Amino acid sequence: MYPAVTGEGVGHLKRSDRGSGLMQDPAQPFTHALTRPEYRPPSPGGRGAERLRALAAFALLTTFSALVSPSPAFAGDVHSNGTGGGRWSDPTAWHAQTPPTANDTVIISRGDTIAFDRDDGGKTSCKDLLLDPGATLAFKPGSGRMTLVVAGVVESYGAIRIDTSQQPTDFAEMRLVGPELPKRLIKLYKGSSLIVSGAENLAGKRKNLMIASAPPLPVSPEAAPGKPAPPPPPVGDVTGAIEAAEGTMVDLRQADLSGMVLKINNIDNTGAKPAERANFAGCRFVNLSRLLMSACDTPKLADCLFLFEGKGQNPNPAASFSGCPLADIRGNTFKGNYERALSGGSQVDATILGNVFDTNHYGIVWDGPNAMIKSNLFRDCDYAMSVTIAGAAIEDVVIDNPKILGISAGGASTLQMVNVKATNLAKDIMVLDLANAAQAQLLNCAVPPERIHVPAKVSRRDAANKPEHWAEGQAYVFVNVKGTLPAGAEVEILTANPPAPLPPGAPDLNIRNSPAKITRGWTPPPRSPDCMVVRTWRIGSEGTPEPTPAYTLRVLGPYPNAKPDAVQPVLKTMPITPADAWYRAKPDDAAPTLEVAVP
Repeated sequence: MYPAVTGEGVGHLKRSDRGSGLMQDPAQPFTHALTRPEYRPPSPGGRGAERLRALAAFALLTTFSALVSPSPAFAGDVHSNGTGGGRWSDPTAWHAQTPPTANDTVIISRGDTIAFDRDDGGKTSCKDLLLDPGATLAFKPGSGRMTLVVAGVVESYGAIRIDTSQQPTDFAEMRLVGPELPKRLIKLYKGSSLIVSGAENLAGKRKNLMIASAPPLPVSPEAAPGKPAPPPPPVGDVTGAIEAAEGTMVDLRQADLSGMVLKINNIDNTGAKPAERANFAGCRFVNLSRLLMSACDTPKLADCLFLFEGKGQNPNPAASFSGCPLADIRGNTFKGNYERALSGGSQVDATILGNVFDTNHYGIVWDGPNAMIKSNLFRDCDYAMSVTIAGAAIEDVVIDNPKILGISAGGASTLQMVNVKATNLAKDIMVLDLANAAQAQLLNCAVPPERIHVPAKVSRRDAANKPEHWAEGQAYVFVNVKGTLPAGAEVEILTANPPAPLPPGAPDLNIRNSPAKITRGWTPPPRSPDCMVVRTWRIGSEGTPEPTPAYTLRVLGPYPNAKPDAVQPVLKTMPITPADAWYRAKPDDAAPTLEVAVP
């Protein structure tokens, strides 16, 4: 057993350095009034003799301290044993041979691992919880229900690891019950990590791991004589926070987050810095929980649920990304009246894939170049999206029953919309609103031009001040040619009677990938790079619709081999005009756009 310790905190920061609960600047060296020798990193070789000498010096120093200061200066500090730790409930895991109580500040020392193994759901486990570099707090697998209740801050230079992934009958919870937000905080400093992993595929979609902010426990008459205990606030009105920045690892999987605001800054998740991580997968964010990420490289948010069930509108975004290049946001559900469910500012090259936005005010509010917004469903939102994006691809998106507007595009937005469908549209609801310099190309979209709004009395011009259209609709042309065809036959589509004849050799901008090769009677299918595409409608420079073009389809035989300048023989000619039936609800459907018979 170690000798009693007096003076300031052992093996950790001076209490004067803790201030209001936040540890000193991690860039500054630790300040120790006394340093227990067993807390020092071991030196190579000769450890036994060096340790004996250090222990003797330590005993002499503490004896002198006891003479000049007979009682401990900070009796509420409880240190782990410095010899490897142990179970939280085991007295030998602690320097004073006594597990922590509700009023104690717990300090887990370098090299120690404390495995929490109790259910403290009805009481406070400790006041503050502090981890030195190289210290670990874990939850002991197989302990059933484990609830760690902290009434103050959790500050870590070490590792917090909670893993119930292989123990579906366990339930682990870290609960923050401080009286106010500054006291309901998990603060990760450089070199620290928060790695949690719950079990997957549990019955009822439940989770067996939780990090929660909860009302403070009632004040007992002994703690506040003569004063009634204040009523605890509703759980939904209590929020705590997890803060992490450069040099930390935050990896949360299959966990419930209740009343927690996650603030993640300046973390590189590319793998270039192995000590940094920012991944969130399979988690549920409830009771005002939300995720705020800034300046993180390639962060990942996957298969999470953000749920707001409160009254009125939640003014905070469920998930916010600011200056996070290559953000990967996929498979998530955002349900409830969030003012903005998913928010992005100064974003570059983001992927927003396979998410569901349900009853939000705005589903997505996004700014930044080169975003891929694909396979998302917007259901019963006031606005599906508000975007200011250069080079955005919006693909395979369904906008169902928008209450006010589908997509609002502003600034210099250039939208490439492919396979977008708007359903259950009320009268006068617009699917797309273009403003300022915004422009849209719509390929195979169930969005008629009368559902697109452009600025009134604004003439759209290109950089050379030439008239330029606001929006343009296009359709796949997938042709099945029946009959006996020579090898090398092709299908060609030409604009019939264009307003002005094309100069020799000039491309027809109404048509792409024509002529197209015929293979086993078919032209290239939709989604393939060689599928033929034609313009179906256009909203011109002055905001007025242009007439639907008419086209001529020709089936061509192979070039004669005799002369290089020979003309291809025409096997079939027929007029075609784009129609609503050309829209393909399932682009990969085997049904052709047109069938052509060749004698």
